[in-house]
Amino acid sequence: AQKKTEVSFGIGLPEAINLKFKFGTINKIGISAGLIHSKSVGATYGTLSVDFYHYFKKQSDTTRSQWYFNNGLCFWKGSGDNTLLFYLRFGKSFSISEDAGINIDLGVSPGMLYERGFTGSITYGRKEYGTSSFFVIPCGSISFYIRF
Repeated sequence: AQKKTEVSFGIGLPEAINLKFKFGTINKIGISAGLIHSKSVGATYGTLSVDFYHYFKKQSDTTRSQWYFNNGLCFWKGSGDNTLLFYLRFGKSFSISEDAGINIDLGVSPGMLYERGFTGSITYGRKEYGTSSFFVIPCGSISFYIRF
């Protein structure tokens, strides 16, 4: 039987240096928390992410697929700026043993930056106070996982 729970430690964009928990087999739901310090800004950012994973395999296959699709939503908080990022990635799992391995994935991440003074009022792309900007960046991650 396949193990349904996975814990991983890794680094990625947008998740930063993170600890992630996933549950499921072919379809997995994950949640992670991360931190990163920016010397150029002089601030530490915290991240919170929610993920959905789909592993490509046949229902009758008893082995776990190595390839997967991952999409998620990540919220960055720190230094008065808040950033919300959506990401789409394709990846591959490399098994080290039956219970451990490395995940590597790459994709794109569109996001919205809410700068200082944001009150929550958005009207046609403008906020009541402060400014916002939309952007798309490449994203990816590498992590070490343990399944149990």
